[in-house]
Amino acid sequence: MDKKKTSIATLIIGEGETEQFYMISLKNAFPQLRNVRPELPKHSSLEDMEAEIVKGIEMGYDQIFCLIDMDTKDDPTEAKKYASLRKRYNKPVVKKKKGINCRVEFFETHRCIELFFLYYFKYTTKPFRSCNEIIKDLIGFAPYEKEINFFRRHPIHQHFTTYGGSLVQAIKNAEDSLISKSREGREYTFSEMGRMLKQLIPDLKESKP
Repeated sequence: MDKKKTSIATLIIGEGETEQFYMISLKNAFPQLRNVRPELPKHSSLEDMEAEIVKGIEMGYDQIFCLIDMDTKDDPTEAKKYASLRKRYNKPVVKKKKGINCRVEFFETHRCIELFFLYYFKYTTKPFRSCNEIIKDLIGFAPYEKEINFFRRHPIHQHFTTYGGSLVQAIKNAEDSLISKSREGREYTFSEMGRMLKQLIPDLKESKP
C-alpha cells in the first residue's frame, strides 16, 4: 500500500462471504467507498480474521473494520476468544518506523448481518432464535438466498433497493436498535452496521431506482 496516500484507506473484514458480497455491492453504488477494500478470511474463524487484521496492518491500512455476527458468540469458548481479540486491538496499532498507525474496530450484529438487511424494510427488536428466522422475515419483502450464486446474480444492496428497501432507513433502524438496546439492557436484535456506514459515507444520499 502507498504510504503517501492522502485519503483514508479502509479494510473491511467479514466473518463470511455474505459480508464481502454486501460491501462489494455498496462499493459499486457509492463512489465514497473507492478506498474501501472488502476482505474475506480463508476460513470463518476468529483466528483467520486476526490473520487478516495483521496482514492489513502491515499493508498500511489506516483503519480496519471487522464485521461480527454475534450468533456464533453465544458459545462460551467463542465468546472468550472474541473478547480476547477485541482487547488486543482496543488501542491503535502504531509502528512509527514502518509508518503504520492503524485503528481496528469491531461492529456487531445480533444475530447476523441479515438483520441489517431486514432493516432496509422495517424496524424490529423482537428476539430471533436463529438467522433463518430473520431470513424468513426478510423474504417477505424481497427474494433472498444465503448462497454465493444468488449474491453473484443479485448485488445485495441494489437488489434490496429494487424491492423498495432503503439504506438510509436501514442505518436509522440500526441506530435505533442500539438506542433501545442501551435503554432496555437488551443483548439481542441489534446492529452496529449503521454506525460503521455513517463513518464511511457521512454524506449519504440515496435515490430510489
